[in-house]
Amino acid sequence: MAVGNRRHVSANSKSSSSPMNATLAPLCPTSSVSQSSVSTTHVLVDIEALGRRPGSAVIELAAVAFSPETGALGQSFTARIEPEIPFTAQLDTLEWHRKQGTWPRAEGEQGFYLEDALQAFSDWCETLGPVESYWSWGSTYDFPLLDPVFDHCAIVPPWKYYECRCARTVWQLAFPKVRPEKRPHVALEDATAAARDLITALQWLKE
Repeated sequence: MAVGNRRHVSANSKSSSSPMNATLAPLCPTSSVSQSSVSTTHVLVDIEALGRRPGSAVIELAAVAFSPETGALGQSFTARIEPEIPFTAQLDTLEWHRKQGTWPRAEGEQGFYLEDALQAFSDWCETLGPVESYWSWGSTYDFPLLDPVFDHCAIVPPWKYYECRCARTVWQLAFPKVRPEKRPHVALEDATAAARDLITALQWLKE
């Protein structure tokens, strides 16, 4: 199912080519931590999309910086994204979002152009300095769906292939019979919760 191309200006930005104003202004770190207090910087990435396969339209991208050593959460990034051709949607995923109330968006809630959102994300990652690893909750969704959208926009992802890690695997090694708390499927909230769970698991395995 092809997704229509809707060009527009985000309600939070001054221009369609300047998503940094909207994505960086309302950063909501769960704790106020200076970059100097972080031993190594890791980033937990989370997306929402209109399908489960590579080539699906990504509609939300968020990330949270954190330190496994200190357990501190740092800066965060979030951007709503408008679906664009040639990316697609799966009917069952659309129905799932409808039941969750996460798609379609409420009237007046618009996202950024895909290219602008990805560039803003890459720029944000650069502000963090050296990043040890990029994590996602599971290895078959976030990074595989992000790769084609970065490629489509001719933007190099912030990570190298060998820097991508699976947080779910670490959680299952630490707590094989425990499921993490349910998440709301809002990218920034999910990324924050996943980063906290990953920190808990890493510290448990270290003890």
